Amino acid sequence: MADTTTPKKSLTETLYKQNAELAIRNKTLSLLSKLYEISILTLTPKDLAAKISPIVQADLNFELVGILLFDKEKNSFLPLDFSSSERLEKIQTAFKIQFAGIKIPTSKSLFWKQLVDSKTVGYTEALPEVWNSLVAEKMLAEISTDGHVRSSLVYPLLIQNEIIGALILSLNRLKNDLVDFEKESISSFVNVITVALDKAIVSEKLKEANQQLKILDAARAEFITMASHQLRTPPSSIKWFLSAILADEFGKIDGELREALRKIDATNSSQISLIDALLNVSRIERGKLEFVYEVADLLEITALTVDQLQPLAQQKNLKLRFVKPTTGLPKIVMDKEKIHQVVSNMIDNAIKYSKQGEILVSLQQTATNLELKVKDTGKGMEKDELYAAFQKYGRGKDSKKYAAGLGLGMYLAKVIVDQHNGKIWAESKGIGQGSIFAFSLPIESKLKPTSLVFDLTKTQNVK
Repeated sequence: MADTTTPKKSLTETLYKQNAELAIRNKTLSLLSKLYEISILTLTPKDLAAKISPIVQADLNFELVGILLFDKEKNSFLPLDFSSSERLEKIQTAFKIQFAGIKIPTSKSLFWKQLVDSKTVGYTEALPEVWNSLVAEKMLAEISTDGHVRSSLVYPLLIQNEIIGALILSLNRLKNDLVDFEKESISSFVNVITVALDKAIVSEKLKEANQQLKILDAARAEFITMASHQLRTPPSSIKWFLSAILADEFGKIDGELREALRKIDATNSSQISLIDALLNVSRIERGKLEFVYEVADLLEITALTVDQLQPLAQQKNLKLRFVKPTTGLPKIVMDKEKIHQVVSNMIDNAIKYSKQGEILVSLQQTATNLELKVKDTGKGMEKDELYAAFQKYGRGKDSKKYAAGLGLGMYLAKVIVDQHNGKIWAESKGIGQGSIFAFSLPIESKLKPTSLVFDLTKTQNVK
């Protein structure tokens, strides 16, 4: 009778080996899935390590799993998080030393120096090589015996061949006891951990940089506010005296002197407008631009603004004309001063960018809105400049040839119109063919006659 014991035994061993390999592979897939879910979260490096290390330790039954961050300037590995088996945790508690509190300087350890220099996996069966003099010999001895730690694998975490951290795996067996698929399993999750840690580091750096930018931006806005307030006082005083002189309060003047004073007044008014624009931008950035709403007449505001800017147009030999609607217009809820600023900015803008011809201001009522347009015979704009005109500090091509300015007028106009639930836009057939700047305000809006604070989260729309 043939002996079938050996073949059966061989088959059993093969099946056992295959089942063990399948179990490891299933654990690896499960672990990779968990690590992937963690990796897509926005976490700090420390929070990321705190989520990863216990999962790896528990799922693969390692004695110790530690994730460290490499500080290139200090040439040291800084602990982010460590997870231990219960027996290893008891030893740490007994000795009152936690691995998570140990910083590892590479200059004092040949093992870690070689890891950094070679950028390859470090392996040792001697715990003192990993912890050097940082952990008492008695504690390391107990970790080896009662803690069952027989070997340690230390993986450098590399991004573009640069070390960003390290992963410590302390095992209850030797490296040679690991079969190939176990080694492949470790390599798989090491790569995932590396990418996740790199993402966390970049995210934290961006967060810190963004915070610094906010601090700098707040300081800049505060400086602009303070400086603008100081700058506004002299031209305001000059304007008061010029108004009194032009009103003949100091005696009658005429001829060339009066014309010269008118030009000075117009220039001074432009300076005040520029300073006011800076102040308003600063208020917008700090969320402190206030609106006072009341029922007002857009027709009256427009007519007044046109009259105020006539001297500025006359200085450039431009004709400024207001085409009034043939029928009356309804009054609407608005911030009178802010809308006056919008109309003023649009007309002033048209005067600045026109060297000859006329500025035509028109106002009409549509089915649901009041629509104001300012048409000029100026430089015109290309299609890609139309939207940019309403951006902060946005100025068209060759703008410096026509007028000085910071590119804030239309930006402020857009903010104001948006806050009124209106729309603002620009039109042009191209360079040299003039432009139309326009805005519309709803006749029936949800605004109430009251005082509100500008909402920075409000959606802004350009037609």
